[in-house]
Amino acid sequence: MKNRISIFILSLITAVLFTACGDDDSTFNGPFRLNIAGSSEVRPESTHEYTIGDFTSPDSYTWTVSGPATISGSATGNTITVDFGEVGDAVITVTNGTDTGTFSVTVAETEPAVTVSYNGAGVLRSGEADTVFFKFAAPLAADPSFAMNTSDSTQFNGGNPFVSGTLGPLVKMDEDSYYAIYTAGAGSGTPEALFQDIKSTPAYGGVNIDSAFVKLYRVDNTAPVATIDYSTLLANDSTVVTITVTFSEMVMAADPATDSSLLISFDGSVTAAIDTLEATDDPLVYTYDYIVNGGGDGQVEVAITNIADLAGNTSELLSYKLIVDNTAPTVDWLIEPNTGYVDLYFAVIDGTFGSPGIGWYTIYPDGAAAPTSLDDFEKGIASGVEVIQANNFALVSLSLDAGDYDVYLVVSDPAGNISTLAMDSFTVN
Repeated sequence: MKNRISIFILSLITAVLFTACGDDDSTFNGPFRLNIAGSSEVRPESTHEYTIGDFTSPDSYTWTVSGPATISGSATGNTITVDFGEVGDAVITVTNGTDTGTFSVTVAETEPAVTVSYNGAGVLRSGEADTVFFKFAAPLAADPSFAMNTSDSTQFNGGNPFVSGTLGPLVKMDEDSYYAIYTAGAGSGTPEALFQDIKSTPAYGGVNIDSAFVKLYRVDNTAPVATIDYSTLLANDSTVVTITVTFSEMVMAADPATDSSLLISFDGSVTAAIDTLEATDDPLVYTYDYIVNGGGDGQVEVAITNIADLAGNTSELLSYKLIVDNTAPTVDWLIEPNTGYVDLYFAVIDGTFGSPGIGWYTIYPDGAAAPTSLDDFEKGIASGVEVIQANNFALVSLSLDAGDYDVYLVVSDPAGNISTLAMDSFTVN
């Protein structure tokens, strides 16, 4: 009996499997669950689109909404536009009579945070006035309390707010927009205003912010300063000197209507010129490549003019560090021959500045043709280059066979001027 039951069950399973395999071309005819795409969280009084994607017969789909929302325009098709109202929960439904989709949307509370905007560069000098604009993230139920902040400020200055000038009354433009007139006073810094009891309308959740600090115009009564650096402080005719000017703050032309350039000028007994500073990628740094043009020696006055900071404070900057030196130095020397060697002392005599320099020497056999260039110095029996400190002699001791020799010397100063060729003779025993 047990065997008969087992055979019956096995036959039944086989029949079911066979039937399933014979239905491969069958189709599923629904109903389908439709997927709706769009924002699931929105702010009050905003508009958003919702869609079920591309369908071949979009007109067969009808949309409905419940909660704080209404459909704007057509309620049929594959896409609709929904206008949301006050804080709450909305449900969007779409159906073609067979297939249906639902989508929940939260109309969320909105905190009435405040942002500030200014005219121009947002910088004023003492006595100047301009409008400060305040924009809230949600409409306000009532005008907030508003005044210059004179107490602790943990948001910006960590306890000691900068106080300068006067702040006019808060003026309402609409439910989320206000303005006030600020007049700058003494000092340099950024004053603050303090809002208190900021509350959004009930439609936006009636969210309350106890206080908010905002920055007013930056007050700047300090003229810009700059440091001027030179690629070299000593130069001669035709030398290119790169001048780098670094300002303490962002600057502009003092009178852009007349000349929008930041000007650099050179004046002195040697040269005179005026040109425009070149901007770099750093807004505080400008450069200029100055080519020394002219003979003689002397100090060059370098002036930076037509400069103001963003508040309009003007400044003229002068520097007297650049020196032009076109006078060639002379060489002084002392020779002390000994048995098998010679001590050679030589120095740079720079009558203009007495600065350190460089010296070249070469030893030739007595009577050999004199060198005609520094390249010929390498052809000597012994030769070399020495850095010669100011007011000092360089000492070179050379081992030489007994005989008569000629020594040739040339020196240069820091400006690059080269002396004439000096020559002397000596005998090594």
